[in-house]
Amino acid sequence: MRRLMVGLALGLALMTSASAQTDPRTLPLVQSGDLTLVGSFTLPANDRKGAQIEYGGRALGLNEAGTELYFSCIGAWGMVRVTVPSVLDGRQASIVEDCAGPSNLSSITGDAGLGSVFWWQGTMYVTGFSYYDAGNAAAASHWKGASWATLSGPVRVSTAINPGWLGGYIGEIPAEWRPLLGGPLFLSLHSLSIISRTSSGPDFTPFDPATMKAATPLLGYGLSELAADQSVNPVWNRASRGFGAIFPRGTGSVLYLMSHGPDDYWYGPSPSPTGKTDPLNPYQGEHASRYIHQILAYKASDLADVKAGTKTANSLRPYARWEVPGLSAPGRAGQPAVAYDAAKGLVYVSQWPGAGKSGPQTVHVLKVNVGSVPPPNNQPVDCVGSYGAWTRQPNSESACSAAGSRTFIESRLFTVVTSPANGGAACPASPESRTSTEACTPPPVDVCAASPVVVSVSSWPGSAEGARSGSWSWSVAGAVSTLAEARWTYTGGRSSRLTVTDSRGCAGSAVR
Repeated sequence: MRRLMVGLALGLALMTSASAQTDPRTLPLVQSGDLTLVGSFTLPANDRKGAQIEYGGRALGLNEAGTELYFSCIGAWGMVRVTVPSVLDGRQASIVEDCAGPSNLSSITGDAGLGSVFWWQGTMYVTGFSYYDAGNAAAASHWKGASWATLSGPVRVSTAINPGWLGGYIGEIPAEWRPLLGGPLFLSLHSLSIISRTSSGPDFTPFDPATMKAATPLLGYGLSELAADQSVNPVWNRASRGFGAIFPRGTGSVLYLMSHGPDDYWYGPSPSPTGKTDPLNPYQGEHASRYIHQILAYKASDLADVKAGTKTANSLRPYARWEVPGLSAPGRAGQPAVAYDAAKGLVYVSQWPGAGKSGPQTVHVLKVNVGSVPPPNNQPVDCVGSYGAWTRQPNSESACSAAGSRTFIESRLFTVVTSPANGGAACPASPESRTSTEACTPPPVDVCAASPVVVSVSSWPGSAEGARSGSWSWSVAGAVSTLAEARWTYTGGRSSRLTVTDSRGCAGSAVR
């Protein structure tokens, strides 16, 4: 009997443990201090065949091991694949595969671009969407295969939902949440031009890669359901942009990294009729005069409630919102795209500011740190944080030297994530400044001023009275090469001025 009771007790304990493990609603929510900037790397402006990578970065992807990053090339017609550097100190990544994409991308629409590359259980999944689908012509969005060359598609993954909700980011639903949310992966695409075909704010749609079918969205908004679409508010308006979401394992959070203008909003040209200028987008459209990067954090349990039918997808609101500094120069937070390595908790972020950025492209890397154990009382706590990008200081340029160079001042701010305590290492100086050098066009040199012609007359014709004829005694200093002309000026019959011009065209005079 005792053995039976012990066995029953052990069985009940195991059942209780299993039950706790299958209920992810108790998992911690990610907060602002759990997301830190750990470094960056760059991509060259062009691939090895000369195709432009610059003006790209609208969409990202990762290989299954998380060791290689896909980065959309100009126009998002293809993606370049690079090796993620082991040290994230700004060094340049090595290209593994030049810009490539589906051969039939234009079958979506003529302006279609890639939305994501996602590897799952040995298969490559690719999405695409129409950038400006005013006529709702796009009817498909997804491919799958073993490589670019073997992709099949595009196919439509839902007959009930516009591809403008589905043809973007693909992400993993953590295993603990799959029974409650209804699939191993999810799709997200929102805040596009022609807003009626897409979600007016963050969205989340479960996706089954085995059947290539999308379920009903668990998060998403019609026009002005999250916030008034043309209003000034801290959450979202039609100038807000974001591409992708982060669903960290072991947490109850789904995070959306967004570019948002918190101060103002207008539609039309830039500058606005009142003189405001959009720092990223000079074209007709939605505008703000300052942009920040921010996280909109949602509870996965709310998504589960929508799946269970107790809430609606458009009723959900973020449980937290916080700014993410250090990814751009102040005020110039461009549209972010993300790729998430769920195994390592690393978030790769590119930006597509306005029409893009020329030259080398930067990818920033964030780390999700959840469930860390605080140090014992009185133990030293070192400062933790990271520097943002270097920013050129206005009006700091020196004069251009004759050799064609000048200096200017740059500074950057250190963002503190954890403050030092109990004698731990202090935070570095902030702001930090440095002097940089750049090429410039030297100012033109006035050769005549640099080496003037100086005329001296020691004896004028006619002595003191002056005459139109007679002997002169004069000399010239500073002239180059040969004299081109000597001219005398007479006033009232007297010689009054001698002007000498050299072969440079420089002249000098002596006056009686």
